[in-house]
Amino acid sequence: RMGESGLPDPDIRVTLPLREEGNAANVAKVDDKKIAESGKLKGSNASSKSLDATADATGGKNQPNKSTDNNSPSGTKKKKSALRSNKNNNSESKKNKHTENDPFSKTYDNCIVGAGLSGSVIAENYATHLGQTSLILEKRNHIGGNCYDYIHKETGILVNLYGAHLFHTRHERVWDYVQKFAEWVPYEHQVLGIVNGKHVPIPVNIDTVNSLFDLNISSSKEMDEWLNKEQISFT
Repeated sequence: RMGESGLPDPDIRVTLPLREEGNAANVAKVDDKKIAESGKLKGSNASSKSLDATADATGGKNQPNKSTDNNSPSGTKKKKSALRSNKNNNSESKKNKHTENDPFSKTYDNCIVGAGLSGSVIAENYATHLGQTSLILEKRNHIGGNCYDYIHKETGILVNLYGAHLFHTRHERVWDYVQKFAEWVPYEHQVLGIVNGKHVPIPVNIDTVNSLFDLNISSSKEMDEWLNKEQISFT
């Protein structure tokens, strides 16, 4: 116990005799009531905190307290040591876990900027055909670039975040490739305009002409003949 001056308080220093049991020195219990009377300590743990055993059972020489109480200095030191060890183990475990989840702590065969269509296809081909790994850097919080879509939570409707994107190709190998990664929805693109109260296809095509002029053109050749006849020349 330290006094107000920072030095040991002499009023509560207690020297206890030790008793021998099988050549082992055990600290006797302190009378809490007597110590409390000094007016320096309060609480049930007062005696253990102020205890200063100096007698030795074997020769009367001064020896440090050998109490195994967890509240004693030695018990506290062991407890702090155990806590420090657990803290170090937890810190090391968190560090290893962070390293495992940190993509920049690993090495890769390729580094690809952008996870849009081009970046995603290149990375997939590296992995599938060459067995190589790739680190893809993307500033957005999703893959797919401007073709990204998602399911609206309230309506369940598939929404294109950046507007509708149409896919069309005349190459069968390209069609076969994209079919491996997603289920495709049949889609027919139609844009209509209103001319003289009629809904007609835009841009103008054979159907537009037939609707506006009540014609029955069925081929490109017939369309060209009609245009040559109806077009006005400014030359």
